[in-house]
Amino acid sequence: MTWQTGPLLKSEVDPVNELIAEAFEGDAVTTLLRPGGSTPSMRAHWVDLDLKYWGKDPYVRRVRVKDEQTGHIVAYSLYYVYSDREEGEWKKMPEPSFPDGYNKEAANTLVTNGFMKRTEIMAGKAYIYLALLVTHPSHRKRGAASILLNTMIQQNQDLRLPIYLEAAPQGLSLYLKHGFEKVDEIPIDLSAVGSSQTRIHICMIRPASFPSPSKPLSADRITISSVADESDYLSLAKVEAQANQSSPLMSLCFPLDLNVPETPQSRANQLIQSAAHPSSRIIKATDNTTGQIVAWAKWNFCDDPSVVPEGWPEKWAPGTNVPLVEHFFKDIGQKRDLHTEGNPHFFLVTLCTLPMYQRKGIASLLLKWGLDIADDRGLVCYLDASPMGLGLYKKFGWKEVDHVDVDLGRWGGEDGLVDRVVCLVRKPRSRKMN
Repeated sequence: MTWQTGPLLKSEVDPVNELIAEAFEGDAVTTLLRPGGSTPSMRAHWVDLDLKYWGKDPYVRRVRVKDEQTGHIVAYSLYYVYSDREEGEWKKMPEPSFPDGYNKEAANTLVTNGFMKRTEIMAGKAYIYLALLVTHPSHRKRGAASILLNTMIQQNQDLRLPIYLEAAPQGLSLYLKHGFEKVDEIPIDLSAVGSSQTRIHICMIRPASFPSPSKPLSADRITISSVADESDYLSLAKVEAQANQSSPLMSLCFPLDLNVPETPQSRANQLIQSAAHPSSRIIKATDNTTGQIVAWAKWNFCDDPSVVPEGWPEKWAPGTNVPLVEHFFKDIGQKRDLHTEGNPHFFLVTLCTLPMYQRKGIASLLLKWGLDIADDRGLVCYLDASPMGLGLYKKFGWKEVDHVDVDLGRWGGEDGLVDRVVCLVRKPRSRKMN
């Protein structure tokens, strides 16, 4: 089964609310909150509320996982990156709106108790708050929830912010597995639904400095090789599309729909064209147990002044946000020209890994392939990267030299969301240092 992971789109608000309703059906707390069951008017209320405030909260992040085969959303997470709030913000009690048919007294009590406990534990700190993580009942225990957690954990590590959540008992083992620790409890009285028991929600924190849960794959599991077969390029296009879903900028530049065969094939044709350029080197990482291409990189060896630099593709893939792409790559190209100063260099154009294979050492293998050659030739290396990848690149000796900020709202993305791309340069090293 193949997943597509990426930011929730505005057009997906309705189906994701349907997913939430189905995920919580039959739960004791859900029965307490909506004693008459879920109704279409309730779901319409939540959809209208999401659309009303869409793009207005700078802290919110919404990520979903799709089943590539069916196109259905099968898991969803809602979390907040509270990195720089004033005291007046984190002390302000939320004012939720509940639909008709809801047990509003019980709902307000739940919200208030959760807010007070969270404020008590995290008062004045910068942190990430996981407000919601749900998986469709038919897709539980298949790894979708872990993919969403690992997306957030990557920010937890890159931003060095702890993650806070309140877990229901059935989710406890998943969170413990991913490095969360119990710090407190919130009791929930279920007597109104005929239960003599008190439900306990567990307050948990994943520390900012906790190591990655992923372990490197064994050396004989992955093979790094050049792309020699044209049939591989379709696989490369699909890997890239899935990897790009975690980047607001890249998913807006290249919103490729894997369910439409012409879209990845068009991108594959671009890669075939690009691979024919004299400076281009495309290498792949193959999982030897499955034969699947799980990651790849494109290096441009810009060390021969007689070779004309690679230009735009002859034709963009369907769905490409061409105005944004040409604007962004023009800006980022000018930054590269500025910092390489016309000197011979290696340019890491692309590095992408399937989400389920990330943080397992594969990207490091693809990096080392190009860096060893650059070091042997005494050449500088250049790349532009999202902030989430900085830890990896700095580990290999790259230094930040510049950045480009892109207002995504200007190009059809979420209003008020600005994505940053960081420019990095690496000087050649002695091979003994690597």
